[in-house]
Amino acid sequence: MTAKLMRRIKLLVADDELLVSEYLARIIKEEQLPVSEMLVAESGPEAVFLALLARPHLVLLDWRLPGFSGREALSLMIRNSSRLKIVLIAADQGGIDMNWDKKGLSLTSLPKPMGRNKIVRLIRDGSLAALEKEPGESKALTRIRAVISYIEDRLSEALTLEGLARTFALTPQYLSRSFAEVLGRGLKAHLQSRRLVRAAELLRQSDLGLAEIAGRSGFGNQRYLAACFKAQTGKTPREYRRWHRQNASRPAVEP
Repeated sequence: MTAKLMRRIKLLVADDELLVSEYLARIIKEEQLPVSEMLVAESGPEAVFLALLARPHLVLLDWRLPGFSGREALSLMIRNSSRLKIVLIAADQGGIDMNWDKKGLSLTSLPKPMGRNKIVRLIRDGSLAALEKEPGESKALTRIRAVISYIEDRLSEALTLEGLARTFALTPQYLSRSFAEVLGRGLKAHLQSRRLVRAAELLRQSDLGLAEIAGRSGFGNQRYLAACFKAQTGKTPREYRRWHRQNASRPAVEP
């Protein structure tokens, strides 16, 4: 099969080590691999969220992620989409449970550190596999994805379980249960996590004041933002911004 038949794919890298994503981004650029977008998740919950919302073709999943274990993240990803090609990565390959492979899933493992040639082959194989017709998904999962996308566009607003349920003509009980089943956490925890991610992006990418960032990310006031940010990262928003500016930012993958 020739290179021109290859499809550009979305790649999700779920690893909390910055060097891993930097290494992959460099290989993708130098080898001109068919990757349209490289998404990075530094925790299990973020990996599950991005896998659901962005629908990547290939996932590199660290077996030891903070937040969720690799097993928990893998279980949720598989439940939401059995079509995912997932590569489990770990320094200790003996710690990976490969029994999932008995379920007929597209699942392999790769040791750390990852060799360049294996990465190139994985991504090119994933690109060829992406040419196959993708199976459909249940109406329930499609509905929850729509709710999650709606939330992502309105993080600055006052969102509640009851309000979201009314918007999508669902019962609060059904929506609450579906969130836990699909994302492995409740609506409140999901909102908090996504608002922290949004606040961190604004701290890195802008010179906005903390009050403005608190409003845009849905925290309401900067005192509440600072308290939540400190509890999650161990740094105040100002300390985080200063730390980020003193360190090289993650390189982007050219489309």
